[in-house]
Amino acid sequence: MSRLTCPTPYKILTVFVCVSGAVLGGFFGRPPYRITGLYVAGIGGILAGLFWSYMMLRRIREGSIGGDLVARGIGWGFVVGMADTLVLHTAGIILVGLYVADIWLVLFICTICGAVVGAVNGLICGLIWNAVAKKYPI
Repeated sequence: MSRLTCPTPYKILTVFVCVSGAVLGGFFGRPPYRITGLYVAGIGGILAGLFWSYMMLRRIREGSIGGDLVARGIGWGFVVGMADTLVLHTAGIILVGLYVADIWLVLFICTICGAVVGAVNGLICGLIWNAVAKKYPI
């Protein structure tokens, strides 16, 4: 099997991860930035889901399974959630012209919240990916 292809269950999982990332991003991104936040966070969630899925597929191909795979899912969810949130808020500040006196504090708090949401989503998706990896090894 080519390194560019993957079995159908993993394609379905990638769609699931992207949808969950878009829903979470849109849910948390909409309140502060309204429609702009919904679109930017939703698109960011899809891109974050694609990257997360790519990294998990690489780990599965390397032989990771079980607790190691789930831990990687949490770790990548944390990193991707943090990066996505930072990009969202930077875009929101630029596009919407949001002004907050303590902008660095807001960015810090929101980025931490994004990292936590990403880690929780990474845990849930990592558990699902682990179950599929056991049933459909590559």
